Amino acid sequence: VSITTSYFPHDNTAYFDGCEDSILDWMRQYSKDQTEAYLRGFLGKMLFSNEAVFKPVNVLSGGEKARLTFAKLMLEKSDLLILDEPTNHLDAPSREVLDEALSGYDGTVLCVSHDRYFVKKLANRIFEMRTDGTFDFKGDYETFCEYKNKKAAGNGAPENQEKAISDNQNDYEKNKELRNKKKNAERKLAETEKEINNMLNAIEQGIITPMTKKRLDALEEKHRNIETEIIKEKMKRP
Repeated sequence: VSITTSYFPHDNTAYFDGCEDSILDWMRQYSKDQTEAYLRGFLGKMLFSNEAVFKPVNVLSGGEKARLTFAKLMLEKSDLLILDEPTNHLDAPSREVLDEALSGYDGTVLCVSHDRYFVKKLANRIFEMRTDGTFDFKGDYETFCEYKNKKAAGNGAPENQEKAISDNQNDYEKNKELRNKKKNAERKLAETEKEINNMLNAIEQGIITPMTKKRLDALEEKHRNIETEIIKEKMKRP
């Protein structure tokens, strides 16, 4: 099975050196869909809106270049994101945008970071680089810190720690499955609403076939079922 990978480098100057393109044109080189509306969708999520998209990339600040690089990563829709110190140069609003984008990302994120807040919020597996090798901890950052503190105090029980890791990982997988189900249901809901609106517009314009009413009834029933599914998935959340 092949996977696609996108990389956020610690130093992104190679992306921008000598380039006088606008933000919008810079994004076009990485996109099959060249339309402005499509590209603005990704740029807007990274706080580039209105006339800002016409700003030359060679005058951007470090934080703006980081946000634009993230917009590129979101555009590529890869299975794996490799991030090297992604929160460097980011202000508080930009960090919040990044947290939200990565929280909703369905793929795998491999990240090197010294930002404890960022790691605490998003990580569910920790790789600690030590002089005697790499320690693979299957759990979130808080659980990892608890384990380290207990081990340093000499009263950590390995079997209890392993159970805590296992429980934490199971909870994460369950929550991720619920998020994916909710996202798929919301996508189906939006598609159904669009088709219903198209049919209602056709009826208003007098474009009616013998199957119109039957199809519309079926779509409305489908819409109700999807809404019920979304409510049930929300109730399953802890």
